[in-house]
Amino acid sequence: VDILERTRHPQPEKAVLEEASRRYEAAVCAGARPIAHGREILALLQSQDYRLGLISNTMFSGASHRQDLERFGLAEYFETMLFSADENKWKPNEEAFYQVADALQVNPIQAVFVGDDPAADMVGARRAGMIAVHFPSSSRFQTADSLLADATIHTLRELPGVLEQLQ
Repeated sequence: VDILERTRHPQPEKAVLEEASRRYEAAVCAGARPIAHGREILALLQSQDYRLGLISNTMFSGASHRQDLERFGLAEYFETMLFSADENKWKPNEEAFYQVADALQVNPIQAVFVGDDPAADMVGARRAGMIAVHFPSSSRFQTADSLLADATIHTLRELPGVLEQLQ
């Protein structure tokens, strides 16, 4: 909308903008792929009585991400999920971490946060007092702040062993 105003183009009707946004979101989400061994590790952690939550910095609706998680058989493992676009709480601000910890009835200093973005995930988890595990699942993020991590894993299959060591 800002671009249209600056270039003096007439603004389309709200319904047209909403439909364009919905289609863009659907196209991006259609490219989502699960991380290897995700369901296996989530099931294992759940069976070991870990309380599992999810925080995602995303500009898309939580509903679209929940659909992806359901499509991949992952949604059932999370007791609570926070999507930044829905809540207007963005990592690394600790409020997002506190909200999920509260929903899980977990003290943040007893929580472990696993994330791929050092600047948002490791910094935010540490600000909230959580243990931070860096999982560089793609080359999308720079790793300078991964030094803030308490541990680093390279596959999800490493996570149970790391959690055992961190206890």
